Amino acid sequence: MFMGEYHHNLDSKGRLIIPAKFRDEIGEKMVFTRGMEGCIFGYPIEEWQKIEAKLAKLPLTKRSARKFTRLFYSGAMESEFDKQGRVNLTMTLKEHAALTKECVIVGVSNRIEIWSSRALARISSFNVSTHSVGALLVVMMMDVFSCRVFIRLKKAVASSLFTGNSMISSIASSCARRILL
Repeated sequence: MFMGEYHHNLDSKGRLIIPAKFRDEIGEKMVFTRGMEGCIFGYPIEEWQKIEAKLAKLPLTKRSARKFTRLFYSGAMESEFDKQGRVNLTMTLKEHAALTKECVIVGVSNRIEIWSSRALARISSFNVSTHSVGALLVVMMMDVFSCRVFIRLKKAVASSLFTGNSMISSIASSCARRILL
């Protein structure tokens, strides 16, 4: 499992060091691809194979599935670490994530995310109230544990707890819609 946040710079040749703690879990190589919200996703080979299996099950007849699969695979690259633990990302990926110098490598469960420090600061800058976080956690718990008590709470949570920050409200509403359907 990947967790934590590490700050590193691209070197003069555009290489980025991946933290030793992450490399120990990854092995000799990993797959990088375009991530969501302007970052780069990095997956160990075993995790990438799981994603490939899921993508293979998407319906070829749906345009959105084809577009997503195309975008995900077209930016993908397999990379080995050099002796210093660095990777050389493609220009396509560096442009996608607006990487110029200062980067942040974030552990997110089964993957790592590579962000420009500016982009991560921009998306992390919203003010989260305790109330909003609590509401979001309740929705997430409902998604994981769909027992009768949580099912009865779904409408109440979806309709009354998501006030305040629009980013959190949007995320929470999206989760609630998925649960209510």
